Amino acid sequence: MSGLSIVIPTYNCGEYIETCINSLARLEYDELIIVDDGSTDQTEEIIDSLSNKKLVYIKTDGNFGVSAARNIGLERVRSKYVMFMDADDSLVLNQSRLINGVVNKDFDLVVFGNEIQNEEFFGDEIPKDEIYLSLAGYKQYPGFITAVFSKLYRVDMLRMGHITFNESVKKAEDAIFNLEVVQSIDSVKFVQAGLYKYRNNTNSITKSVSYNVSKNYIVTSTWFAEFFSNQLSSEQHNSLQLNWMLREIYCLTLSNQNPADSLREIMSHYRKIVVSRYMVNWRNIRNKHRVIYVCLLMRLYPAAVFFEKYKREKELNSGSYAVEAFEVL
Repeated sequence: MSGLSIVIPTYNCGEYIETCINSLARLEYDELIIVDDGSTDQTEEIIDSLSNKKLVYIKTDGNFGVSAARNIGLERVRSKYVMFMDADDSLVLNQSRLINGVVNKDFDLVVFGNEIQNEEFFGDEIPKDEIYLSLAGYKQYPGFITAVFSKLYRVDMLRMGHITFNESVKKAEDAIFNLEVVQSIDSVKFVQAGLYKYRNNTNSITKSVSYNVSKNYIVTSTWFAEFFSNQLSSEQHNSLQLNWMLREIYCLTLSNQNPADSLREIMSHYRKIVVSRYMVNWRNIRNKHRVIYVCLLMRLYPAAVFFEKYKREKELNSGSYAVEAFEVL
C-alpha cells in the first residue's frame, strides 16, 4: 500500500463540509472517504455537487455514532496511512506540504502539533508510559492530544493489531483508540507544526449531552483499569481514575439526567475501582476539582453539581471559550 486516505465522519454538517473538503486542496491523497451517519440536512446534495474524483461518499441507513462511522471508513481504506478529520474542521492550507513530506516515510504513527518537539523514536525509545498517562488525562505529554486528528496512522499497524474505534463508548473513544495504537507501535515521528483547525464554539460546548454519562463512565473507567493493570503505581492509578471521573461529572452537568442518581452510580463504581480514595497526586488536581471531590466523598451531590456548573459558567463568561473561533492544533 502507498499514499494517504482521509476519513471524515459527518452528521448534519452541511454548513461546514465543503469548507472542510476545500481545505484539502493542496494535500496529496489517494481517496477521501466521507461517511455520512444518517444526516437529515443538505450534506448529500453538497457532496453530489462537488467534482472530486477521489471522493468516496458512504451514507448509512441510520445514526450509529462517530465511532461506527469511522470504522466504516477505516474498513474501506486501501492506502498506507489514514488520517481522520471532523466535518466541521479544516486543515491549514500552507501546512499540507508537511503531511505530503512524511507519507513516503515508514513510521507507524506521525503526530503533528504546535507544542511538540521534532523527534523520532523507535522501539524501546518510545516514551509509551508517559504518553499512556497523557492520553488517559492524568499528566500531559507535551503536544500529544487525546483526539485522533493531527495524526497519521499506518494502516498495516492498525489491522495487525485489530485496532478499531470502540462503538460501545460514547465519550473517550479517541483516548481508547490511541492507547491501543501506542501500545502497538514500533516507531513514531513528532512534527512541530499546527496544521489542524479545530472549530471551537460556544454552541458545541454547551449543548446537551445525550448519552448515559454514568454508564459511559463505568465502561471507560473499567477499560482503563484493565489496560493499565500492573503498569501503574497505586497513586498513579487512583489519580488517573479521579481525573477521569471528574471529566464525566462535567459532562453530567451538560445533560438532562438526574445528577443525584447518576452520581450515586458513578461514586459507587469509583469506590470499587480505586485502591484508595485519598492516595492521589494532589499536585495534578486543580483546587476547584478538589472542592468538587470533597463534596462527592461526603455525598453532597447537589453541592458537587453546583460547583461544577459554577466553574463552567465562570469560564464561559471570562472568554475562555471563543465563539465560532478556530483553534490551530
